[in-house]
Amino acid sequence: MLSKHKYCLIEPPSGKIISSSRVTNGAFLGAFAVGLDRRYEQEKFAKFCLSASLAVNNLASHTTCNKKEIDTLFKKVKIREISR
Repeated sequence: MLSKHKYCLIEPPSGKIISSSRVTNGAFLGAFAVGLDRRYEQEKFAKFCLSASLAVNNLASHTTCNKKEIDTLFKKVKIREISR
């Protein structure tokens, strides 16, 4: 993640990533739209997008996830500042 004054690394929680599919990409873009609409700050925005994508990725059926799954992953995603 880049901002005007710093670089950060968004670290997913440990676990295996099954695949990158259209559904996970769609979840990422959907969360992106929600973050824009709600005017999230940049760190929250990045964590939210990754959490939504991972929540769908963790489902065996790759269909839809719920808010609870996204919130659980959101709390586990870490942001590490690389440089300022």
